[in-house]
Amino acid sequence: MPLADIRAAIAAELAATPEFYDFRVLRSTADGALWRVTLEPDYVYAEGQRPGQASAHTLLDERLEGASAWWGAPTKGSASVRAVVVEDDQLVLQNASAPPPGEGHLLRLYPPRFLNAVADAWRDDAWARRAADCWPGLSTPRPRADSPTLDGSPFRWLRPAQREALKLVGCHDAFLWGPPGTGKTTTLGVLLAEYLDRRPGARVLLLSTTNHAVDLATLAVDKALQKGRREPSDRRSSGSDRASMPRPTPDGGI
Repeated sequence: MPLADIRAAIAAELAATPEFYDFRVLRSTADGALWRVTLEPDYVYAEGQRPGQASAHTLLDERLEGASAWWGAPTKGSASVRAVVVEDDQLVLQNASAPPPGEGHLLRLYPPRFLNAVADAWRDDAWARRAADCWPGLSTPRPRADSPTLDGSPFRWLRPAQREALKLVGCHDAFLWGPPGTGKTTTLGVLLAEYLDRRPGARVLLLSTTNHAVDLATLAVDKALQKGRREPSDRRSSGSDRASMPRPTPDGGI
C-alpha cells in the first residue's frame, strides 16, 4: 500500500474521531482520594453529533483510561480517569481539583489521542519506509531456529485456530488478529504460559496502550499457568512451578 494512502487513512480516522465526549452524571461518590462517578447509560454527546445520539454503553471501555476529565458546574474542576468500571457505567477519577458534578450535570472527557502519535510517525519518511519494509515479514513470517515448538498439549480446551496461533512464537515477526470476543487474550495467555513453562529463565516484555489491557493479559497468563499445571501433560519442565510473570509497571509495560 502506498504511504500516501496510509497517511490519508489515518487522517480520515482522526477527522472522524471526536476529541471529547460529554456524559451526563447520575451520582458522584468519594472513595478515599478517588471519586466514583456513575454515568447515565443512555446519554452522551460526542463532538459533532446531536446530544443523545450516542450511547454511553458503546463508549465506556478501557480506551478511556488516562482520559482528562473536566466539568464546569456546579464548580469548575478537572481530574484524570484512573479506571473504567464498564458493568456499573462508572468512572474512577483521580487527582480531582474539585468534587465532580452530581446528578444531571455534564462531565467532559478528552480521551488519549493515540492516533496523533501514529500520524506523526507515518509523516516521518525514513521511519515510514522502515515500517513498510516490515510488511513482507508479517505477511510471510520467517521461522526462528532457536524457538521452542508450542503445541498446547496441557490445554485440551483450545480451539484449532488458537492452537495454530501458538506457532507464532517461533517467528521473527508475527501478529494475531481477530474480532472482539474470539479469544485473542486467552490465546496470548496460553502462548506465554507454555513458553515460560518450557523456558523458565526467559524474560517477556508485554506492552499495550493501557494498564488495563496489560492487567488482562497478565491474568490470562496466570490462569493458563494454573490450568496447564492441573491438566495432564506428557512433558513437564523442571522449573515450571517457578515460572511467573512480573507485575505491570505504571506505563503499561512489564
